[in-house]
Amino acid sequence: MLRWLIYILVTANLVLFLWLGLGPDHRVPMVVQQEEGNLRIISGEPEMPEVPEVSETKQAMRYCYASLPFSNKLVADDIIETLAAEGLGTSLHKESLVQPPEYHLILPAPSESVEIIQKQLQDAGIEGAEIITAADGQQTILLDIFLVQSNMTDRIAEVESAGFAPRVLKKSGDLLLYSVHVSTELEQKEFHKLLNNRDILYDGQMFSSFPCTEIVSGNRNE
Repeated sequence: MLRWLIYILVTANLVLFLWLGLGPDHRVPMVVQQEEGNLRIISGEPEMPEVPEVSETKQAMRYCYASLPFSNKLVADDIIETLAAEGLGTSLHKESLVQPPEYHLILPAPSESVEIIQKQLQDAGIEGAEIITAADGQQTILLDIFLVQSNMTDRIAEVESAGFAPRVLKKSGDLLLYSVHVSTELEQKEFHKLLNNRDILYDGQMFSSFPCTEIVSGNRNE
């Protein structure tokens, strides 16, 4: 009897196994979604965005100033030397100013005789004669300066009537002017204060500010 009971149980299990194995699959399939692109490993700590470094050159605000023009280059050189000693970037700029021609009425004379001839002119009633040093280093007598040559006629006749032989010297050419440009981190008020604190003859107000187009470094003469 026990043997038949075991046989029935084994047969029932076999039938149940076959029915489950051959029947429809009721399992829900797993859908795997593939994402294109690079794989990123996300750690436990969030990533901090990179902050671009700002160079010191961009951080430093610069100001540029230009002096009034000088006809004497030595004055501009003196300013540059003074400002360079303070660590300021400087540069010398030149510009030409077109000058109209001038007509100088002179009386050539040996250098040792100019004072005597000057007195003779005064005794003859000819005023305004000055002793000057010519470009060649020699002294001569300047009688007058005219911008229009035709205006010299009366003056020439006056000098000739006193027994002298004047000459006309035409002088022309562009006038060179020199200005000092400065590049610094000092604002205008501080820059003027620096100039005025120095034992120099030029006031800070002679410099005016202008937009910096380039950073000038060192002392450069053109």
